[in-house]
Amino acid sequence: MNSTETIQEILGVKFSWHDYSFFTLMLIASAIIGVYYGFFKKQRTAQDYLLGGKSMGIIPVALSLTANNVSGVTLLAVPSDVYMHGISYWFTYVSLVIVIFVSYKVFVPVFANLKTPSSFEYLKRRYDTKTRMLGSMLYLISAILYLPVVMYMPSLALSQATGMNIHLINILVCTVCIFYTSVGGLKAVVYSDALQTVIMIGALVIAFILGVVRCGGFENVWNTSYEHNRLKLKFDIDFTLRNAFWAVTFGQFMTWLSFLGVSQVYIQKCLAIPSEKDVIKVLTIFALGIFVIGSLCNFTGLIMFTEYSNCDPVKSGILEKQDQLLPYYILDISKQLPGLAGLFIAGIFGAALSTLAGMLNSLSCTIFEDFISKYIPKNTTQLTISRILKLIVLIIGIVATGLVFVVEKLGGMLALSLSLSGITAGPILALFVGGMLIPKMNEKGAYYGSVTSLILMTIIVFGSQYYQNSGYLTTVPLPTSIEGCTFLNSTITQNYDFKIDGNSTSHTINEVPYIFRVPFYWYCTIGFVFAISLGLLISHFSKSKKNIDKELFSPVIYRFLSRNSDETIYVSEKLMESK
Repeated sequence: MNSTETIQEILGVKFSWHDYSFFTLMLIASAIIGVYYGFFKKQRTAQDYLLGGKSMGIIPVALSLTANNVSGVTLLAVPSDVYMHGISYWFTYVSLVIVIFVSYKVFVPVFANLKTPSSFEYLKRRYDTKTRMLGSMLYLISAILYLPVVMYMPSLALSQATGMNIHLINILVCTVCIFYTSVGGLKAVVYSDALQTVIMIGALVIAFILGVVRCGGFENVWNTSYEHNRLKLKFDIDFTLRNAFWAVTFGQFMTWLSFLGVSQVYIQKCLAIPSEKDVIKVLTIFALGIFVIGSLCNFTGLIMFTEYSNCDPVKSGILEKQDQLLPYYILDISKQLPGLAGLFIAGIFGAALSTLAGMLNSLSCTIFEDFISKYIPKNTTQLTISRILKLIVLIIGIVATGLVFVVEKLGGMLALSLSLSGITAGPILALFVGGMLIPKMNEKGAYYGSVTSLILMTIIVFGSQYYQNSGYLTTVPLPTSIEGCTFLNSTITQNYDFKIDGNSTSHTINEVPYIFRVPFYWYCTIGFVFAISLGLLISHFSKSKKNIDKELFSPVIYRFLSRNSDETIYVSEKLMESK
């Protein structure tokens, strides 16, 4: 009872020509933007390609940043997570807004002074070449592993809604994205992102309004959610609780800080703004956009639960897993508004394309600046460099498209792929925070602290996945019901009981080491704290006499910098005099 035909038969609706039209128009519009900036507004220099010639507009960049940080995975996963576990995830977006302004004060001024498109150039100037290479490798590993996941989840949604072959969808959409990113550079990425953000917000707003009306008003949604504990917050001081208040606020604060504060994608677009004073305007619009979209996704989860409070599609056997809940819901309510399903799936793919395009563009910058530039002749023309950057995008895009086929075969390992970002997020954040805010952190401390943290986080993540796949660890959702499912009969049964151990009853959760029971919200925090602590310890016993320019520290600590013969870190005298 899990086939697309059966779902459409139960709902009494199919993907119509309106739906296909919306989806196709979104892809065509993105491709046209790439053609325009690739052939009619040619970008002949590396700065044109990577920074849009530092002439990007405030609103397009803000919308682009919003789209980059709301992937198709987010649009699919957040509503279903709220449906299953309650509204607590909404507080992650409160953390995100705070992170954006912390980043503006702490990190952005340092990168702006560097005047380089690669954020990892900072690590070379602050520490050494070896540490820079470490940071770049960590970013490349996490990005390349995440790219196929970004495309797989939306493709799965479209496949469920239409019955189209998932491989054909992946190849088609990835080809369009690779084309406009490689040909059009940052300008094509930003303006296509802006278009996709508008589509995404429009689809969310329409679905939200229709859902509220269909459920009998927002008051009914709120009351139903309250009665079934979807609005309850857990304030327990227990680091093993998945959706506890502290995990989704402080834990996610550190994760967002790593993904935004020092992210190549984020910094690269901030540097594309012609005036530094306009950066805060961009970030304000970005914060508002991400908060609105995050809130709509969360409340859509509550609306979905209200709609299916008496007939859970997963528990009843209509759907195989919770990630299919949102496409199912959108297909359901599209009976009231033909074309909504196509518009919404176009929004999901727009978010995925935005994330993919932004990462492809930033990866081309990182790979060229950190791994290729030192091997090409100094008299290489800007046009040749621009072509090299486009070739890098093409190669990475092809690799990511190929890895989608691998992700599909992983099954339960898909969750591991999503958790891999937690392996690298903490060590990367520690490299930049230690450099900008802790003068006593030296190159040996930064390098070996982050490498050791990387090893520790690899053990924690893989260990946690082992216990989950073995059935020792499960995430128990809030109760759902199938009492109102009129289509069920006595031959349809599904075991929806969640056990601590799926293999036998002889084991208990207490047999799993505590560290492996900590949810992924805390991975970045654990990695960061360990890297910083060990880094400071190593720095203390391996004193460095390297001169460090004041511009390599964040302006928030300028007042604490000094030149002292007893210090292990020196700030160059010339810059100190200019303080």
